[in-house]
Amino acid sequence: MNGIIRSVVSLLFSSAAFAQGGATGAISDSVVDMGGGAVTGADVQIIDTATEQLSRRITTGADGAFLVTLLPPGRYSVVVNKTGFAEAKAPVIEVRVTETTRWKARAISA
Repeated sequence: MNGIIRSVVSLLFSSAAFAQGGATGAISDSVVDMGGGAVTGADVQIIDTATEQLSRRITTGADGAFLVTLLPPGRYSVVVNKTGFAEAKAPVIEVRVTETTRWKARAISA
């Protein structure tokens, strides 16, 4: 079944850190389908926009969630891929010291 992952960027800044040390921040949230079901096993890439280098690569869990901690402050793009869906991308996510930036990708079935 072919589908399209469309990104719906929802930036919610939280002053609470997820057990981070030093001058770092985090990006987290989940990948869900239009019905709210978790998209498990999606490949999430965090790319530093200043260097265009891959900073981290993780996979969503059983609940579709991901959390990338200990990121240096800066701008990142988030790219999500899953077989059966098109790529979703948030071009600029700002990471600030001790904040967790939330980003949500919605998978839309064709």
